[in-house]
Amino acid sequence: MKKISLCLVAQSPLAITAGATTGVNHETLHYIPGTMLLGAIAKVYKNEHNLQGLADEDPTFKDLFLSGKVQWGYALPSTKDGKTSIPQPLCFQKLKGHGGLAKENCEDEAFVYNTLFLKDFSELEKLYQTEFKDEYLQGGESLPKPKKMGEGFITNTKEPHKVDVNESYTMHVALDQTRKAVDAQLYGYSSINEGTKFVSEIYVEDSLDSTLEQLLLTLKDRLLFVGTSKSAGYGCIRVESVSKVETVKSQVCSYHKQHHRFT
Repeated sequence: MKKISLCLVAQSPLAITAGATTGVNHETLHYIPGTMLLGAIAKVYKNEHNLQGLADEDPTFKDLFLSGKVQWGYALPSTKDGKTSIPQPLCFQKLKGHGGLAKENCEDEAFVYNTLFLKDFSELEKLYQTEFKDEYLQGGESLPKPKKMGEGFITNTKEPHKVDVNESYTMHVALDQTRKAVDAQLYGYSSINEGTKFVSEIYVEDSLDSTLEQLLLTLKDRLLFVGTSKSAGYGCIRVESVSKVETVKSQVCSYHKQHHRFT
Protein backbone atom coordinates (compact mmCIF):
# COMPACT_ATOMS: atom_id res chain seq x y z
CA MET A 1 0.00 0.00 0.00
CA LYS A 2 1.30 3.46 -0.94
CA LYS A 3 0.34 6.94 0.25
CA ILE A 4 0.19 10.13 -1.81
CA SER A 5 -0.48 13.52 -0.21
CA LEU A 6 -2.40 16.02 -2.29
CA CYS A 7 -2.29 19.70 -1.28
CA LEU A 8 -5.21 21.89 -2.37
CA VAL A 9 -5.98 25.62 -2.10
CA ALA A 10 -9.43 27.20 -2.31
CA GLN A 11 -9.50 29.66 -5.21
CA SER A 12 -13.01 30.79 -4.36
CA PRO A 13 -15.34 30.35 -1.35
CA LEU A 14 -16.32 26.70 -0.87
CA ALA A 15 -19.84 25.62 0.05
CA ILE A 16 -19.46 21.95 1.02
CA THR A 17 -22.92 20.88 2.14
CA ALA A 18 -23.72 17.47 3.64
CA GLY A 19 -26.62 16.19 1.56
CA ALA A 20 -29.74 18.04 0.47
CA THR A 21 -31.43 20.67 2.61
CA THR A 22 -34.96 22.05 2.45
CA GLY A 23 -34.20 25.16 4.49
CA VAL A 24 -32.93 28.56 3.39
CA ASN A 25 -29.63 28.31 5.29
CA HIS A 26 -26.95 26.00 3.90
CA GLU A 27 -24.17 25.19 6.38
CA THR A 28 -20.79 24.18 5.02
CA LEU A 29 -18.56 21.38 6.19
CA HIS A 30 -14.99 22.37 7.05
CA TYR A 31 -13.44 19.58 4.99
CA ILE A 32 -13.85 18.12 1.50
CA PRO A 33 -15.22 14.54 1.56
CA GLY A 34 -13.10 11.97 -0.25
CA THR A 35 -15.99 10.99 -2.52
CA MET A 36 -16.32 14.62 -3.63
CA LEU A 37 -12.61 14.79 -4.42
CA LEU A 38 -12.87 11.49 -6.31
CA GLY A 39 -15.75 12.86 -8.38
CA ALA A 40 -13.90 16.06 -9.28
CA ILE A 41 -10.78 14.20 -10.46
CA ALA A 42 -12.80 11.50 -12.24
CA LYS A 43 -14.60 14.24 -14.20
CA VAL A 44 -11.27 15.65 -15.41
CA TYR A 45 -10.07 12.16 -16.37
CA LYS A 46 -13.24 11.44 -18.35
CA ASN A 47 -13.08 14.76 -20.20
CA GLU A 48 -9.42 14.33 -21.17
CA HIS A 49 -9.93 10.75 -22.35
CA ASN A 50 -13.31 11.34 -24.06
CA LEU A 51 -15.01 8.77 -21.85
CA GLN A 52 -18.45 10.37 -21.59
CA GLY A 53 -20.84 7.43 -21.40
CA LEU A 54 -18.00 4.92 -21.78
CA ALA A 55 -16.14 5.28 -18.47
CA ASP A 56 -17.36 1.93 -17.15
CA GLU A 57 -15.62 0.21 -20.07
CA ASP A 58 -12.22 1.81 -19.46
CA PRO A 59 -10.05 -0.50 -17.29
CA THR A 60 -7.85 2.29 -15.91
CA PHE A 61 -10.87 4.40 -14.95
CA LYS A 62 -12.43 1.40 -13.20
CA ASP A 63 -9.22 0.67 -11.29
CA LEU A 64 -8.74 4.28 -10.14
CA PHE A 65 -12.31 5.32 -9.36
CA LEU A 66 -14.62 2.30 -9.08
CA SER A 67 -12.71 -0.74 -7.84
CA GLY A 68 -11.86 0.37 -4.29
CA LYS A 69 -8.15 -0.10 -4.98
CA VAL A 70 -7.70 3.64 -4.31
CA GLN A 71 -8.95 5.10 -1.04
CA TRP A 72 -9.61 8.81 -1.46
CA GLY A 73 -9.10 10.40 1.94
CA TYR A 74 -10.90 13.48 3.19
CA ALA A 75 -9.17 16.76 2.31
CA LEU A 76 -8.71 18.18 5.81
CA PRO A 77 -7.75 21.80 6.56
CA SER A 78 -3.99 22.10 6.83
CA THR A 79 -1.82 24.03 9.25
CA LYS A 80 -0.01 27.21 8.21
CA ASP A 81 3.12 25.18 7.48
CA GLY A 82 1.18 22.84 5.18
CA LYS A 83 0.80 19.81 7.46
CA THR A 84 -2.43 17.89 7.62
CA SER A 85 -4.70 18.19 10.64
CA ILE A 86 -6.81 15.56 12.38
CA PRO A 87 -10.39 15.72 13.68
CA GLN A 88 -10.60 16.83 17.30
CA PRO A 89 -11.22 13.70 19.43
CA LEU A 90 -14.53 13.59 21.29
CA CYS A 91 -12.65 12.56 24.43
CA PHE A 92 -11.14 16.08 24.68
CA GLN A 93 -13.11 18.27 27.10
CA LYS A 94 -12.49 21.74 28.49
CA LEU A 95 -13.38 23.07 31.93
CA LYS A 96 -16.31 25.45 32.23
CA GLY A 97 -15.03 28.99 32.55
CA HIS A 98 -11.78 28.25 30.73
CA GLY A 99 -10.89 28.32 27.06
CA GLY A 100 -10.34 25.22 24.99
CA LEU A 101 -7.35 24.50 22.82
CA ALA A 102 -5.32 27.52 21.80
CA LYS A 103 -5.20 28.53 18.14
CA GLU A 104 -2.27 27.57 15.98
CA ASN A 105 0.89 29.61 16.73
CA CYS A 106 -0.77 31.09 19.81
CA GLU A 107 0.93 31.09 23.21
CA ASP A 108 -2.29 31.15 25.27
CA GLU A 109 -2.71 28.38 27.81
CA ALA A 110 -5.29 25.70 27.11
CA PHE A 111 -7.02 23.74 29.86
CA VAL A 112 -8.13 20.59 28.10
CA TYR A 113 -8.46 17.10 29.52
CA ASN A 114 -8.33 13.82 27.66
CA THR A 115 -11.12 11.90 29.39
CA LEU A 116 -9.97 8.68 27.72
CA PHE A 117 -7.23 8.45 30.34
CA LEU A 118 -9.35 9.40 33.36
CA LYS A 119 -10.55 6.40 35.33
CA ASP A 120 -13.46 8.27 36.88
CA PHE A 121 -14.77 11.75 37.66
CA SER A 122 -12.97 11.92 41.02
CA GLU A 123 -9.65 11.86 39.19
CA LEU A 124 -10.64 14.99 37.28
CA GLU A 125 -11.75 16.60 40.56
CA LYS A 126 -8.35 15.83 42.10
CA LEU A 127 -6.56 17.42 39.16
CA TYR A 128 -8.82 20.45 39.38
CA GLN A 129 -8.16 20.94 43.09
CA THR A 130 -4.40 20.65 42.54
CA GLU A 131 -4.02 22.81 39.45
CA PHE A 132 -6.69 25.39 40.26
CA LYS A 133 -6.36 25.39 44.04
CA ASP A 134 -7.06 29.09 44.61
CA GLU A 135 -10.04 29.12 42.30
CA TYR A 136 -11.41 25.96 43.88
CA LEU A 137 -11.15 27.37 47.40
CA GLN A 138 -12.86 30.61 46.41
CA GLY A 139 -15.72 28.71 44.86
CA GLY A 140 -16.31 26.50 47.90
CA GLU A 141 -16.75 22.79 47.37
CA SER A 142 -18.20 23.05 43.86
CA LEU A 143 -17.05 20.37 41.48
CA PRO A 144 -15.45 21.08 38.11
CA LYS A 145 -17.78 20.95 35.12
CA PRO A 146 -16.28 19.49 31.95
CA LYS A 147 -17.74 20.86 28.73
CA LYS A 148 -17.75 19.34 25.26
CA MET A 149 -15.58 21.17 22.76
CA GLY A 150 -17.60 20.51 19.62
CA GLU A 151 -16.31 19.63 16.19
CA GLY A 152 -13.08 20.97 14.78
CA PHE A 153 -9.55 20.10 13.69
CA ILE A 154 -6.28 20.10 15.60
CA THR A 155 -2.60 19.80 14.81
CA ASN A 156 -1.33 16.26 15.03
CA THR A 157 1.38 17.00 17.58
CA LYS A 158 2.18 16.12 21.16
CA GLU A 159 0.95 19.58 22.17
CA PRO A 160 -2.07 20.02 19.87
CA HIS A 161 -3.52 23.37 18.85
CA LYS A 162 -6.76 24.29 17.15
CA VAL A 163 -6.66 24.72 13.38
CA ASP A 164 -9.03 27.55 12.54
CA VAL A 165 -11.15 27.40 9.40
CA ASN A 166 -12.44 30.87 8.55
CA GLU A 167 -15.84 31.10 6.92
CA SER A 168 -18.30 33.69 5.63
CA TYR A 169 -22.06 33.85 5.20
CA THR A 170 -23.68 35.27 2.07
CA MET A 171 -27.34 35.78 1.17
CA HIS A 172 -28.51 35.14 -2.40
CA VAL A 173 -31.70 35.84 -4.37
CA ALA A 174 -33.43 32.78 -5.74
CA LEU A 175 -33.68 32.57 -9.55
CA ASP A 176 -36.42 31.04 -11.68
CA GLN A 177 -35.93 28.87 -14.78
CA THR A 178 -35.29 31.95 -16.93
CA ARG A 179 -32.54 33.13 -14.53
CA LYS A 180 -34.65 36.02 -13.25
CA ALA A 181 -34.89 36.93 -9.56
CA VAL A 182 -37.86 35.49 -7.69
CA ASP A 183 -39.52 38.05 -5.43
CA ALA A 184 -39.20 37.52 -1.67
CA GLN A 185 -37.19 34.30 -2.02
CA LEU A 186 -33.77 34.38 -0.41
CA TYR A 187 -31.30 31.70 0.66
CA GLY A 188 -27.89 31.81 2.25
CA TYR A 189 -24.64 29.86 2.19
CA SER A 190 -21.97 29.65 4.83
CA SER A 191 -18.72 29.03 3.00
CA ILE A 192 -15.04 28.34 3.64
CA ASN A 193 -13.01 31.41 2.73
CA GLU A 194 -10.85 31.66 -0.36
CA GLY A 195 -7.19 30.83 0.34
CA THR A 196 -7.90 28.01 2.79
CA LYS A 197 -5.51 25.08 2.32
CA PHE A 198 -6.29 21.38 2.56
CA VAL A 199 -4.34 18.12 2.52
CA SER A 200 -5.77 14.80 1.37
CA GLU A 201 -3.94 11.54 2.06
CA ILE A 202 -4.75 9.06 -0.70
CA TYR A 203 -3.95 5.36 -0.27
CA VAL A 204 -3.42 3.15 -3.30
CA GLU A 205 -2.48 -0.46 -3.93
CA ASP A 206 1.11 -0.97 -5.09
CA SER A 207 0.07 -2.07 -8.58
CA LEU A 208 -1.58 1.31 -9.24
CA ASP A 209 0.70 3.75 -7.43
CA SER A 210 2.63 4.90 -10.53
CA THR A 211 -0.55 5.33 -12.56
CA LEU A 212 -2.23 7.38 -9.84
CA GLU A 213 0.86 9.47 -9.15
CA GLN A 214 1.23 10.38 -12.83
CA LEU A 215 -2.44 11.34 -13.01
CA LEU A 216 -2.21 13.59 -9.96
CA LEU A 217 1.01 15.21 -11.20
CA THR A 218 -0.77 16.24 -14.39
CA LEU A 219 -3.29 18.09 -12.21
CA LYS A 220 -0.69 20.35 -10.55
CA ASP A 221 -1.86 23.99 -10.77
CA ARG A 222 -5.10 22.81 -12.40
CA LEU A 223 -8.51 23.90 -11.14
CA LEU A 224 -11.07 21.42 -9.81
CA PHE A 225 -14.64 22.10 -8.73
CA VAL A 226 -16.25 20.68 -5.60
CA GLY A 227 -19.32 21.35 -3.50
CA THR A 228 -22.49 23.18 -4.42
CA SER A 229 -23.59 26.39 -6.18
CA LYS A 230 -20.73 26.51 -8.67
CA SER A 231 -22.76 28.86 -10.89
CA ALA A 232 -22.76 31.39 -8.04
CA GLY A 233 -18.96 31.41 -7.87
CA TYR A 234 -18.36 28.73 -5.23
CA GLY A 235 -16.33 25.55 -5.31
CA CYS A 236 -13.06 26.24 -7.16
CA ILE A 237 -9.90 24.61 -5.75
CA ARG A 238 -6.37 24.44 -7.17
CA VAL A 239 -3.99 21.50 -6.90
CA GLU A 240 -0.93 23.09 -5.27
CA SER A 241 1.37 20.09 -4.94
CA VAL A 242 1.60 16.31 -5.03
CA SER A 243 3.96 14.54 -2.63
CA LYS A 244 6.28 11.66 -3.38
CA VAL A 245 4.86 8.19 -2.99
CA GLU A 246 5.45 6.66 0.45
CA THR A 247 5.13 3.05 1.55
CA VAL A 248 2.75 2.53 4.47
CA LYS A 249 1.92 -0.56 6.49
CA SER A 250 -1.73 0.33 6.93
CA GLN A 251 -4.21 2.83 5.58
CA VAL A 252 -5.64 3.35 9.06
CA CYS A 253 -4.34 6.42 10.90
CA SER A 254 -3.83 6.15 14.66
CA TYR A 255 -3.94 9.00 17.13
CA HIS A 256 -0.95 9.69 19.32
CA LYS A 257 -1.59 9.15 23.01
CA GLN A 258 -1.96 12.45 24.81
CA HIS A 259 -1.40 13.60 28.39
CA HIS A 260 -4.29 14.56 30.67
CA ARG A 261 -3.79 18.26 30.07
CA PHE A 262 -2.12 20.38 27.43
CA THR A 263 -0.67 23.80 28.20
